[in-house]
Amino acid sequence: MVDCLKSLDEESRHEPLEIIVFDNASTDRTVELIRRDFPEVRLIESKDNVGFAKGNNEALDHASGSYVMFLNPDTIVHPGCIQTLKSFMDENPLTAIAGPKILQPDGRVQVVCARQFPSLLMSIFELSLLRRIFPRSRLFGRYRMEYWDHESGRKVPCILGAAMLVRRDFLDKHGYMDERIPMYYEDVELCKRAWCAGYDVQYLPEAEIDHLVAQSAAVSKQRLALFVLEQGEAYWLYFSDFRGRGTALCFSAIMLVGSLFRILVLLPVLVLGFIMPEGVRQKAHVAHAKYMALLRWSVLSKDPEKVLKRFPLN
Repeated sequence: MVDCLKSLDEESRHEPLEIIVFDNASTDRTVELIRRDFPEVRLIESKDNVGFAKGNNEALDHASGSYVMFLNPDTIVHPGCIQTLKSFMDENPLTAIAGPKILQPDGRVQVVCARQFPSLLMSIFELSLLRRIFPRSRLFGRYRMEYWDHESGRKVPCILGAAMLVRRDFLDKHGYMDERIPMYYEDVELCKRAWCAGYDVQYLPEAEIDHLVAQSAAVSKQRLALFVLEQGEAYWLYFSDFRGRGTALCFSAIMLVGSLFRILVLLPVLVLGFIMPEGVRQKAHVAHAKYMALLRWSVLSKDPEKVLKRFPLN
């Protein structure tokens, strides 16, 4: 968070910014540090964790600009990034949302910063490992658009919500983030609404942001399972809203078959774990827990917390 605010402070020297931080009931020293080191920041404190979408929506009610930049706290804005995005949208009134090139800690492009909308075929390719085997394929790698180097600007179906500039009048007219989505894919749903309303979404590689994606190996099985199930729930809502109930049911069936397939693939490693390196054995057990959770989700409640309450994975 501190590095993000420092980069925004530098950016504000080129483009006036109204910086709003919604603190989602953090338990560290975030609030204290912001008050001490960034007194110009408007800080909104929540006693409860209300979720990503609701937190952003509450912050929106305090924003006064004609554009809103949604930004994750684990990002660092490169000089001129916001100005580049804003200048493009000033010149292109039909662009509702614009996103930058997002770089991982190792300097590589985070390819999902510009991607296609979810589809049933995409779900099959992801679970069957075809996307991993043929990532550069225009068919199997279509969802993440991995066949493209992300070095040229273009209109794209959707961009990553970790960093996205959105036209305020679009939000006021067509609605804020969908608070039904627990986390993940609020960006996909928002971009889909933009296209449905006659706007477009633009990717601009000349604007750059670092995304310090958390890669902790200490994530519990329960936490990882909740992450996966919330993604599944978000997909379910997306298919239900934009493709119909029948497509959503097909998605559940794909998750069921795909989870069984991945569990079967993992069986040899689990059975022969005693001869495997420790790291491989641990990854296999975590993956097994993840797909068991997804299997239960596909045939039981679509509420991730209810599934994990009935079948804890500690």
